[in-house]
Amino acid sequence: MITELPRQHYRYIMPLMKGRPDVNVRLLAVVDGTNPGRIYVDDIENPKSALLWAVGSSFAVLGQSNNPEFNSYLYDFLKNQLAPASLSLSGGTHFYLPFYEETWQDTFDQILGKVREDSEFEKIETLTYVFNRQNYLRTTKTEVPLPGNYELKKIDTSMLQNDVSHILREDILGNDWLSLEAFLTKGFGYCVTSGHHVISVCFSGYVSGVYHDCVLRTYNDSDRNKGLATMVTRAYLEHCIKIHLAPVWNTTIYNVASQRIAEKCGFELYRKCPTYLFPFDIL
Repeated sequence: MITELPRQHYRYIMPLMKGRPDVNVRLLAVVDGTNPGRIYVDDIENPKSALLWAVGSSFAVLGQSNNPEFNSYLYDFLKNQLAPASLSLSGGTHFYLPFYEETWQDTFDQILGKVREDSEFEKIETLTYVFNRQNYLRTTKTEVPLPGNYELKKIDTSMLQNDVSHILREDILGNDWLSLEAFLTKGFGYCVTSGHHVISVCFSGYVSGVYHDCVLRTYNDSDRNKGLATMVTRAYLEHCIKIHLAPVWNTTIYNVASQRIAEKCGFELYRKCPTYLFPFDIL
């Protein structure tokens, strides 16, 4: 069967995680309780398989991929429990699942069956980049100066209060953080503004200790291709270097612009994960 793991037992799934902590920051942030999430397991006291949900963002499956005590309940659980919970908690209508372990993809192929033939079912790749400080320091920093109507600012309480559109406030709270206070305590970010409007931003989406999964946005198409995203990313990274943080960058195979900025700013591609994306209502 599949049972929700009580929050005080979240660390019970730590032995199921594989790989470097920086590339697992999204999972660790949920385990730590820094960012909102839920964890479902086959056995509360001794979990062998787990489904981790970073609420409003993505899912992950960990541990034994050939566990009948978990797998035989998965389809029904996704359709009848996770789908309504996602809609209720975050308005989420889609299932986004990167496979950090290849064997889990085979398991889901069997579980989903003909669902994979639906026109709304997508198979993409999620790319994870890790930060190479030396690469960053070797890259040129001769960016085009900010035009007169733009300013580069660190995100703080005053800046959030003066964001008249509330776009940044909604972005921070929409997926990643339980409150602005939690973000300002454990995360940070920089933004480019024009008057009281936020134009481009780079901020900590998920945090576990020194590991920060950064989020980059430029909100309007008319503000793209001006170097603003690169500038705000460099400001974010300079702060990471100054206080010895380890940033990580996630994007998809389709977001070429994001890949280019990551590589321009010293990040190196660490892994490509096959990823399934589909609306819950095709189950």
